[in-house]
Amino acid sequence: MTTLLSRQLPAVQPGLICLVLSGMGLMLSPAVAQRSDAPVGNQFELIVPGDEEDSSRAVFDGRSLLIQDSRGRKFEYVRAPQFDTPDGEFSGWFSPAARQAIRWPANNRGSMLIGDATGNQWKQSQMRIVPVQRAARPVTPLPPAPGIGPRGDEAVIPRRLPERPATDLFPGMDRDRNRGNTGAAGRRRARRNRSMELYPTVVEVNRGQLAAGFIDSDGKLQLVQGETDRWRSVPRVWQGQLEPGGVLRAVPDAISRGNAAFCTIDSGGDLLLIRLDGTADYLTDTGHFVPGGDLQIAGLRQPWIVTIDRSGALVAVDLQTGREQVIDDFRTDQRGGELRPQPRDSDRISDLFRSRDNRNQPGDLSPAAPLRSANRRGNALPARGQHSSGAVPGGPLAVPHAPAGERHGLDVFLVNRAGELVQYERVRGGWAAPQLVARGFVPGTSVSAVSLALPDAGAGNDGLAVAATDVEGTIRLLTSDGRGWRSAPAPRDVFPALSSLELVNGPRGLWLSGVPRSGDWMVWELSNGRRWLPHVIASGFPAGAPVAFLPDALTGVCIDLTGRLVAGYQTRSGWDAVLCRPGFDNSPRLTRRSIVAGGGGGLPPAQITFSNPSNETLLVRLYDRVQGQQVAQLRLPARGSATRLLERDGGTILEEAWLVPGPGGQLVEEVHRHTLPGRIRYDVVVFADRTTYQYIDRRSDKPEGALEDFSINSLVSLGAFPLPAGRGLQDGDRIDVPYEAAIRDNPGAPVLFP
Repeated sequence: MTTLLSRQLPAVQPGLICLVLSGMGLMLSPAVAQRSDAPVGNQFELIVPGDEEDSSRAVFDGRSLLIQDSRGRKFEYVRAPQFDTPDGEFSGWFSPAARQAIRWPANNRGSMLIGDATGNQWKQSQMRIVPVQRAARPVTPLPPAPGIGPRGDEAVIPRRLPERPATDLFPGMDRDRNRGNTGAAGRRRARRNRSMELYPTVVEVNRGQLAAGFIDSDGKLQLVQGETDRWRSVPRVWQGQLEPGGVLRAVPDAISRGNAAFCTIDSGGDLLLIRLDGTADYLTDTGHFVPGGDLQIAGLRQPWIVTIDRSGALVAVDLQTGREQVIDDFRTDQRGGELRPQPRDSDRISDLFRSRDNRNQPGDLSPAAPLRSANRRGNALPARGQHSSGAVPGGPLAVPHAPAGERHGLDVFLVNRAGELVQYERVRGGWAAPQLVARGFVPGTSVSAVSLALPDAGAGNDGLAVAATDVEGTIRLLTSDGRGWRSAPAPRDVFPALSSLELVNGPRGLWLSGVPRSGDWMVWELSNGRRWLPHVIASGFPAGAPVAFLPDALTGVCIDLTGRLVAGYQTRSGWDAVLCRPGFDNSPRLTRRSIVAGGGGGLPPAQITFSNPSNETLLVRLYDRVQGQQVAQLRLPARGSATRLLERDGGTILEEAWLVPGPGGQLVEEVHRHTLPGRIRYDVVVFADRTTYQYIDRRSDKPEGALEDFSINSLVSLGAFPLPAGRGLQDGDRIDVPYEAAIRDNPGAPVLFP
């Protein structure tokens, strides 16, 4: 069971019940167990969405509430009317032994609230209340709060507290990609979310041997070493806890000089270097980077780490001197200025990568999303104006290193808060002002960039190619020869918004890799500079999942739907995929994979009420991810509501076949099945019907034929949010629409659902 951080609830005595649900279940102490016989009455499952195995159970007998946790321990609460909410939505209960209070929803739906003994501090449980059994005899219903009668249909519905951050607006959106908006509670919940986005990386270590790894959903560093179909698990080189799903980047071999190393940002906001030999170093000590955020390592002769810090400033850290430079702070228009020198024992880059037994233990990392950079030879700068609309803190940077040697310049690309793809170029003397490349992207979208050899561009010049998915989920490929940007043909497969792509220089031209909506891990090879040839490496991957490629080794890695690392490599006949898992001398080769429907047994539709406690009329549009289009539109009057019957995804089964050596040495096919949880089915887009223009003629002596007073109403986007997946969406749930839309802090319909 996950340990509860004591700093979240001050003044909680050891041994007492905390009941802040850390994503694993109720945090209960045996000291408050009262009795072992459960009273007969209404029974409810308390389920953490996506982790049903850690469910608890609640039983009412009309006088007391008995909660049994996932370990079988039982705890009794008695009725406490002083903790009822004035509107009658929640009834209060109290455990004298634990000195802990809870508020139970009067409609037995949704989530309960957890409070301290005084009732001054309340938090929402992550568990969903699901009725599982009703007693045959009459049961005393939960009484309303004192002085409050039964609620009528016209009753004002109080706002519903958020259950989770926007971690899956699309397959690929937020999944903690805009990690600066998540918060500590959201990051702890993400640790138990197997569908969270994981960032693999791969690097050559020596003589063709590769090292690949990622930070898994439990915050452990997973590393393998090998090549093609022979991968072995590397013994735990790092015992510290890392943030689940945190971004991990491999340090190029040209920089690490044979001592393979990986870089990430720790929970304190500092750059952490972990070597394959188990030693580690902190590269900074300022703590102003986004924990677990994306970073890129660029440059060979003068290596840089580029990232977006907590304030949203684009910053480059010089690995040789430890100094930081502001590329763009988006507020004071400061560029190229030196920022906070970082003292270290040595300013020599070689000292960072020699083996030393000075292992530093980091704390938690909390992830943020990708920005991408590409090395390039210096070109004469075209005239360009200031173009800066702000960056997502910690949010999107893959580094394709130049095989031909050091480049004089450095280009950094990101999608800013205005949905614009912009380019920053390092030139002699500092950083140039940003250049607009293209518009029409979701803020924080991942960008992949490579340098191109252009024989006709003149001596000493290279071109650039940049790829990203736009708001419609289509691939945008743009190229530049130093004189401007233009669109180029790209594969037509459709992706979720905010998907990751990997653009690399293959042996005979460009390769583009990613996972479209089909869930197939794809590689497209540009043939003769005109046509993209598609290749399927394997099936069974999250749409939009990050991919890492090492083109010189003809090998890439990706994380599948079950959270396992899969390596794909090119052969003479095509592409093969193997599972990089311990226990096999030779990694099992995947021969086929398919999704079998109905893995969760099917779920009936749920009746969902969308409430509007605000004073303005709202318009709600429902988008079905399965159909890929809008399926309903609801108009919610001020302080009104509307009900809709919605389908739910009960989960699926991933069936896969491996080839493994049999008793006689021959290859034998084994078939395995993995149950996958239900997916999010609907996205909710919210608009307010507001007066956006008004004309009033206040003249007392209006001439005849004067224009009459009038006003114009328009739909104003308030935001978008996903409905819970699978059993997380329960029949009878009520959703506070304006509140859920507001807490997402996303651009809403204009950008996400154009």
